[in-house]
Order: sequence, then structure tokens, then C-alpha cells
Amino acid sequence: NGFFDVFSFDVVRGEARLDRPGTLLLTRDAAARYFPAGADPLGSVLEVEGIDVEVTGLLADVPTTSHLRFDFVASMPDDASPRDGREWSINNFTTYVMLETGADADRVAGEIARAIDASNTAPSADGNNFVPHLQPMTGIRFGTGVAVDIDAAGSALYAALFAALALTVSWLS
Repeated sequence: NGFFDVFSFDVVRGEARLDRPGTLLLTRDAAARYFPAGADPLGSVLEVEGIDVEVTGLLADVPTTSHLRFDFVASMPDDASPRDGREWSINNFTTYVMLETGADADRVAGEIARAIDASNTAPSADGNNFVPHLQPMTGIRFGTGVAVDIDAAGSALYAALFAALALTVSWLS
């Protein structure tokens, strides 16, 4: 429910609230696909994977420069917390956290790992382990430090090479 505390996607109508289960905000493009022209999606109910959710807001379309790609942002159901070891090994969600200024990311990742170990659920039956890794937002574009990301990362090397090529061509012209 803290999505809008971390990200600044524009809410064009409705409220940027996800603190009530069963609610979601649609992008304008998604609203145009799911509702007939002229229909007001606010207050309407959609079925998402067998769950009825209420449309509480409309978002501007996601900028093409964002690494996040989505049609809607939905609240999590109350029963979405891990109950046994296998849930810790299901990596269906990318989780974003905002650290206080000056916080030590390695220390925070260690605290998360210790909390998981203390819950006695870290190793799952199939041998997978949840290993927290914190990556700064500035590292996302070039995929620094993570094995799997939600969007294909660019290459810092290629960006530097193309910039050098552009400068060379510009200098020679």
C-alpha cells in the first residue's frame, strides 16, 4: 500500500490509495481497453484472476522511459503474507523499499535475511532459498548487481561506446 510513497506516477482521477484490499488503479490505456468509450471506470468492479477488485483511480500511462511496465496497480489481499517456507521461495513480486538517508543497504539486507531465518521458513522443501538483495534505483537501468530484473537492463559499456562514437562523429563533422 506504500506504492505511491515510493513512486510518483500521476493519478489523473480518483485516489492514490491502496490501503484497502480489493482496490486498484488503472492506467488510461488499460481503462480504454476494459471499458467502452465514455464509460466511467471509477467505482466499477473488475475480475482479476478470480478476484473482484474495485477501480478507485486512473493513472496517466506509464512513461516509456520507466523500467516498470503495468496496466494497473492493485492492493494486496490481507492473506498475501508467507505462511510456510515455500512462499519465501516464490519470487513473483519485486519489492521496493525506501531506506532512510545514510542507511547501510548491506546491513538492511542482512537484517531481512535474519528475519527470514528467524521465521524458520528460509529453506524451502525444494532447496530454494530466498536471498534478499538491495539494489539502488540508480543501478536499475544498467542492471547492476541482480541476476533477474523485471525489465531488460541496458549495458553501461554500450552506452559509453555509443556516446564516444557520437562525440567522435560530431567532432569530425
